[in-house]
Amino acid sequence: MAISSEKNSDLELKDSIVVKLPSDPFQKILTFPFLHQLKSNYENADLHLISDVTSIEILNLLPFSAFYHECTEGDLKSIFHAHRFIVNSKIYKADVFISLTDSVPDAMMGLFLKSKRRVGFAGKWKNELILNNKILRPSGIHKSEEYLELLKNHLSMSDIKKNRIISRDLPPLKESWALDQYIAINLNSPENDLFEDHWVSLVSQFENQVIVFYSDFDQEKINFLLNTLKPRLSSKNRYEFFIFKNQIELAKMLSNARGVITFDGFGTHLAAYCGAKTVSMTKKYDPRLYGPNFYLADVAIVNCQESLNMGLVADKAHEFFKI
Repeated sequence: MAISSEKNSDLELKDSIVVKLPSDPFQKILTFPFLHQLKSNYENADLHLISDVTSIEILNLLPFSAFYHECTEGDLKSIFHAHRFIVNSKIYKADVFISLTDSVPDAMMGLFLKSKRRVGFAGKWKNELILNNKILRPSGIHKSEEYLELLKNHLSMSDIKKNRIISRDLPPLKESWALDQYIAINLNSPENDLFEDHWVSLVSQFENQVIVFYSDFDQEKINFLLNTLKPRLSSKNRYEFFIFKNQIELAKMLSNARGVITFDGFGTHLAAYCGAKTVSMTKKYDPRLYGPNFYLADVAIVNCQESLNMGLVADKAHEFFKI
């Protein structure tokens, strides 16, 4: 729920910055270097983050406080919807409004907030009129750096450093996971396939390990895993299947793992942001543009775009996790 900024007695002594975030979870976590840099440079500012409700929970991983404002896809279908959302948002001041999307209704929120500085990406002719501090979205650079360019050009932050970031401290989700050193393996794949034979091949190359398979699969796939995949796994290891209910549960599990094996994209970024040593199987995204380049955690990238070589992945995990 939205948290009112009206009760903040120091509000008149601070700047108030409102940021509209992308809806997609992967695009949202790519803005985290921007949010860390923004909060670091404007430590005393009130920071308001407007986010789609389906992925707003990952904002709770940020190691600083902010006001969170939930929206749905229907809330921002048009400029009229955006106006109604702002009226009900309990944001009473916006010295700076920043849109990190290309949406016209998103940009219009800056006008509805009566913000004097409206920052974002130009391109659509309507956004040219709405935004008064804008740049063309840069091409050929890392996605996270696109957002940092907004700070460099329009918020008096010419010397942007690629600070390496990490989430807030996360306790283990289960007491046993605080004691065991386990390897977490993400069963979700870019093709939404189980890759059953590949997982069997991968764990056969480990011995005496606690392995936590994790996913957010539906009940049908969970039953398949328990009835079909589990009996085929090497008896030389101990296995758990973790079906997470939300991203905070998942983050707590990942942050306490000995190491994480996952595909590129959101899975890699979440694990690395939580501080986990991560072996990232690159299959879908160009690591030069979407790689996990901004985190304190160590990440090893294994190129799996042409073939999914589990022997290579296992070798990297042995070396990287020191097992």
